[in-house]
Amino acid sequence: MTERETTQADTIRLAIESEIFNGSLVPGTSLEEGRLAARFGVSRTPVREAITQLVQAGLISKSAHRRAVVSELDPGTLLDLFEALSELEGSAAFLSTTRMSQPEKKRLVAIHESAADNLRNQGDPNDYAKL
Repeated sequence: MTERETTQADTIRLAIESEIFNGSLVPGTSLEEGRLAARFGVSRTPVREAITQLVQAGLISKSAHRRAVVSELDPGTLLDLFEALSELEGSAAFLSTTRMSQPEKKRLVAIHESAADNLRNQGDPNDYAKL
């Protein structure tokens, strides 16, 4: 099996997912292709691809006028999404750490320790989550 390169659409999708999950993008928020393209410095094509992926995942819906909006999620759907996300993140973490060089692993440990110290000293869990 070959490794798949991360595309611009993947990067955009992950950023929007993160904003939906952390509450920055609330249900009903309109997502305009042009603004997203400008924000990410890309053409509309990868934005459309990301939106299509998010529609398929149920995080975004298309309105009658083909406008993309953040979906309302019931608690059951949200739980399913978090369970799937945790499995994917765990697999991604495993794969990335098994493929890291020793210097990369040392750098990752240093970042983690610094963030954990900051969390203990200042108590803002959002700072740790942003890593």
